[in-house]
Amino acid sequence: MGVSITRFSHHFSSFYQLSTRFLLSQEFRPTTVRTYRTALSSFFCWLSAMGIDAPMREHVVSWKEFVKETSSLGTAQTYLAAIKLFFKWTGQQGMYPDIAASVKGIRVGRFPKKDFLALDQVLVILKKAKEGNSASRDYAMVFLMVTCGLRVSEVAHADVGDLRYVGGEPVLYVYGKGRDGKTDSVNVPKKVAAVIYQYLGTRTDLTANSPLFASVSRNNSGGRLTSRSISRIVKNLLQRSGFDGDRMTAHSLRHTAVTMSLEAGATLQQVQQFARHSLIVTTQIYAHNLERLRNPCSNKIASLLLRYEKTHRDAKDENGKVTA
Repeated sequence: MGVSITRFSHHFSSFYQLSTRFLLSQEFRPTTVRTYRTALSSFFCWLSAMGIDAPMREHVVSWKEFVKETSSLGTAQTYLAAIKLFFKWTGQQGMYPDIAASVKGIRVGRFPKKDFLALDQVLVILKKAKEGNSASRDYAMVFLMVTCGLRVSEVAHADVGDLRYVGGEPVLYVYGKGRDGKTDSVNVPKKVAAVIYQYLGTRTDLTANSPLFASVSRNNSGGRLTSRSISRIVKNLLQRSGFDGDRMTAHSLRHTAVTMSLEAGATLQQVQQFARHSLIVTTQIYAHNLERLRNPCSNKIASLLLRYEKTHRDAKDENGKVTA
């Protein structure tokens, strides 16, 4: 491979130093840097626990299986991608062989990772959001998320000044996925905008840079809600509404918005634009999932069996009648 594996065996901490250089050398977004740093630390800690100071391909494979067993497939897929990129870089730099080049990636099923809500379930959640000390904020926030399909991070980064009127219609400018600035815009229904402005009317000392949705906690009153806080607020609302489970999260609101758009008859191209999917294949995943859920075959088979059972039972009863 051109680089000796034993070269690092005497100094395991060199991998941590290399990982820092690797992350600094790439033009990753801050969130990607944090995720990849966690992935690399996970791999290095596993190597240390296994007593391995000169990893080879089989060690990457073993670690991959470990991560698949202890994390979600999506997380394992991302972590492995980080490891493969890291060793590709060390190989290119002549610092350590690319031991992960031939390691197969992790395939994740082509279906949404979160469940979506039915229309009546959305109404239950909106009703529940109107309760409590932060009702005005929670109702406005959930109403926006479920009608506009916003990601949690987009809600967390939204400022008061990002909601404005363009051509007489309310628009919210957001940090799109993988974007460096608030270059994406979302059409906000006027009724939703009215609810948001009603909520903003309950707050004081607002500026254009104030967070659109603020914390009400003692330690951070008026401050920006983090993505984790928003996820927790929505998860709590889901649980209080009777909708719980690992596949019911804040992202379910975005999934619901996309799915309801398709159910309402919007075209794939319209939904792709609405959801801000860079690739239409992502939108097609939602459409295929909806088609699969609406597939009538199972119900048709059940109806056929029940009809056959009834016909067979009626015929048996007819044959068993006693005549006078």
